[in-house]
Amino acid sequence: MIQAVFERITKYGLIDWAVLLQGVCGIPSLFGRLPAFCVENFANAELEKATGNNPLLDVIVSLANDSDLPISELCSQLQKMSKLQNADMQRASRIWRAVALEELLTNLDSDPLYGLIKLTEFWSSWEWPADAPLSMTLDAMTLPEDQYHSASNYDHVVHEHEQWLKDELAALRSSKA
Repeated sequence: MIQAVFERITKYGLIDWAVLLQGVCGIPSLFGRLPAFCVENFANAELEKATGNNPLLDVIVSLANDSDLPISELCSQLQKMSKLQNADMQRASRIWRAVALEELLTNLDSDPLYGLIKLTEFWSSWEWPADAPLSMTLDAMTLPEDQYHSASNYDHVVHEHEQWLKDELAALRSSKA
């Protein structure tokens, strides 16, 4: 699933070194790590744009040519690239979170009980951020169980998530580095 989310991030043009770093190190709510060949492909694309006097050229070449680095070394190289390019790690995390939510919404169960469980698990894995949709914040008003699991509440929660996602992706696109 992490690769499907990464492909969406790439499609949106939101990929940078920090996004790669977070993917390689692991993403809450997604199993596994981003495969090293994704880093190699991005590094090759960056290499084509790089000039000979780029101080990061050696690191980019290294990442473009060696996708078999141990995870710790790969993370170290990506941290170096992120730091040198002043990449915004918080923004990278928000990108992964938003696009992972989009993937979840695309495959969400139609049964309110199971769909709400998946949404709850998703936000729990992200440690209940304050900017989550209102229905998924720790301060949210709790409904009685029979009302919470109703089809009408589920429709409301899904619509709330879709609107949150639309707003978040718009904000991320407009803040593109």
